[in-house]
Amino acid sequence: YGFNIIGIETGPSALVTGPETMADDAVLKGLLDGLDKAAQNNVALMLLLSPHYFPDWARQKYPALNSCGMGFLSYCLENPESRRVIERYLRKLIPLIKDKPALHSYCLANELTYEGYCDFAQSQFKTAMTAKYKTIDRLNKEWGTKYTGFDEIKITKELAKNSNTSPALRYDWFTFHNSLVKDFFTWMKKIIREMDPKTPIHIKVMPNIFQYEAGVDREDVAELSDINGC
Repeated sequence: YGFNIIGIETGPSALVTGPETMADDAVLKGLLDGLDKAAQNNVALMLLLSPHYFPDWARQKYPALNSCGMGFLSYCLENPESRRVIERYLRKLIPLIKDKPALHSYCLANELTYEGYCDFAQSQFKTAMTAKYKTIDRLNKEWGTKYTGFDEIKITKELAKNSNTSPALRYDWFTFHNSLVKDFFTWMKKIIREMDPKTPIHIKVMPNIFQYEAGVDREDVAELSDINGC
């Protein structure tokens, strides 16, 4: 057909088989052979890292992981256990492929959307609002609320997505909420860069312009991406 670049994917469920166990390198034979075959045929290969292929054993062992998520990112990005799985995956995968001549780039994730209203997010949001407003009286004035302290703040999906809710509250929440996705992929990129400082990194988004309610800020994604990508 005359193609000169292809996309292929793998994910953490292929490699991270348990809390302390990892799959053998042979699991990646198809990917490694594909990279070699691509090089022999003058074809570049873009690798989708597919964090959405998250291991079932982790969801079962740590049920709190299932408290957040949307679309392809269907687990809590803030939970330390989910990050431990992703980090183990990356530290196993990247050294095996980073010097393959056909490797064109890493795509961090597919078609981003995310929702996170868990205790981790709530705690971080309270900290952020304390830093921004300093006093609860000032926050109440901006939000039109009657909280007696920052610890009372709890943002639910129903509250955040209700058009009758204070615009100031919704602005603060969605600005913060978008930062959860940015922070996760900034962290993910940092780990990759420790092992591979040169291969371009990007993220695949969808053509939804107004995605602020789904955890995606396009400027954040652009800043994270080394190339336009998909």
